Amino acid sequence: MVRSAFFIVAVIACGCYKPTILLTFVFGLLPTFFCLLMLKSELLALCVGIFNLCGVLPFIIKAIGAENIPLEHIFFYLFTFENLLIMYVPAGVGFVFAKFVSKLIVKVIVKHYEKKRDDLKKELLKLVETWGEDIKK
Repeated sequence: MVRSAFFIVAVIACGCYKPTILLTFVFGLLPTFFCLLMLKSELLALCVGIFNLCGVLPFIIKAIGAENIPLEHIFFYLFTFENLLIMYVPAGVGFVFAKFVSKLIVKVIVKHYEKKRDDLKKELLKLVETWGEDIKK
């Protein structure tokens, strides 16, 4: 579902604008395309894609506003070290978020409900002491 929706949006967005936007879109979202095509986890692809799009969006907006930029300038603009960092580091953050932060959140929630279960067991023991064994039924 996520893969088909992403590719539909990508084709429509790239088809409507100039080749400079297409190049920015394709080279900027390489980590997202890799996750969509090679990895099986949709959560991972979604997190990497959203974070990666946040890093690429300023360059796409700048390419939309620019008029008649030669392709040599676009390649120079896209492949400077700082711009590659701005585009690809958010994809790495999305990968870390999907792999580790989601597991950490699940562990915190499980601990919370285990504590709640233990508190309910203690309450039940107090009630059994007060009212007798018949209250358990």
